[in-house]
Amino acid sequence: MRNWEDKMFFRFDSIRLALISVLSALYAILYYIPIGFPLIGLEGAKPISIAYFMALLIALLFPVEISFTSVALGGLIISIIQFSPPFYLLNFLPGAVMALVTSLYFRNELYSLVIYLVFLMAYVFYPGGGVFYTYPYHALPHALVLLTYTILNASVLPGFIAKYKDIISPLLLGAFSGQATGTTLFLMMYYGVSFLSPEAITPIWVFTLYVYPIERLVLIVGTLVLYLGVKESVKRYVGESVRIPMNL
Repeated sequence: MRNWEDKMFFRFDSIRLALISVLSALYAILYYIPIGFPLIGLEGAKPISIAYFMALLIALLFPVEISFTSVALGGLIISIIQFSPPFYLLNFLPGAVMALVTSLYFRNELYSLVIYLVFLMAYVFYPGGGVFYTYPYHALPHALVLLTYTILNASVLPGFIAKYKDIISPLLLGAFSGQATGTTLFLMMYYGVSFLSPEAITPIWVFTLYVYPIERLVLIVGTLVLYLGVKESVKRYVGESVRIPMNL
């Protein structure tokens, strides 16, 4: 965990505001570039956007006030411009939660874990349509995430694995919190409207069980590769030159 010099939880100055402006604009531009298949999860029935790799990447690199604000602002701008299904003005929320959970890990691991668990419980136990009542196997990947997180943070690990613990742990929580958030929003907006019974929504859980874990792993692995490729340059030109604190 990083020892922060300033005691303010959120701190803004002209340099941070400039960086937020650049990152939010870049996030908004990348949001228009989709990859993959339309899936229920990260942002409802839409393909993954390249912007979500950036959401996790900047959450690894920058403190929460920069990463979360950049992703939330950039996503909100696009949500207003597009105003499209499935969540309309709330389309930005899953990506913003991903950035918040990932970056908050470096301030307080417990806060990050609690936010993830709140969205996980909402998606699992949503009245009537939650996977607990319809297809409990859909939550199995989350159980594996929690098991992996526990092993990484409660065990004496070999040196190589321990070196990457503080990268893998927040990426796991962040990526899968996006799925839980998107699915909770999907249930809130469409269960009881487009899907009138547990039986009607169960086929969605059966299908996405086999695809959303792959979607999440692609995000994690892709972000890790990007992070290893850019971390030194970002630290040199942003962290050291303009004295922005870095997470990693």
